[in-house]
Amino acid sequence: MILSNGDHWEPEEQDILAWQQAYKKVDVYGELDAMACWCEANPSKRKTKKGIKRFVNSWLNRANQAGGSPFLEKPKEGDPLPVKRWTMLDMLTHDYMDSPEFRLKMLNEHGQYMDSRGVRHVRN
Repeated sequence: MILSNGDHWEPEEQDILAWQQAYKKVDVYGELDAMACWCEANPSKRKTKKGIKRFVNSWLNRANQAGGSPFLEKPKEGDPLPVKRWTMLDMLTHDYMDSPEFRLKMLNEHGQYMDSRGVRHVRN
């Protein structure tokens, strides 16, 4: 994140872990990305090295109180999963060619496949 003096600030891993514990409804990494974009777009409102953690905590607290990060909402059955939430198994079983044979093979081998729209189908 860019600071008021032009320096860049990166949170320490221990801070990220503490924020994830404190703000359970929030995607901390996603919100940090949003904060970085906000700081880039608002040069006159950038924070100092001394005030950046207070800014981050306030942002995360507001997001948590507002119900959490919108990209953490669980999709309804049949809705595509955002790529950010795909697992490696989703990538492996992604049927981008709409092949019934591939889908059957992935169901038999892995118990799931992702269709071309990004909807996860799991063997019942």
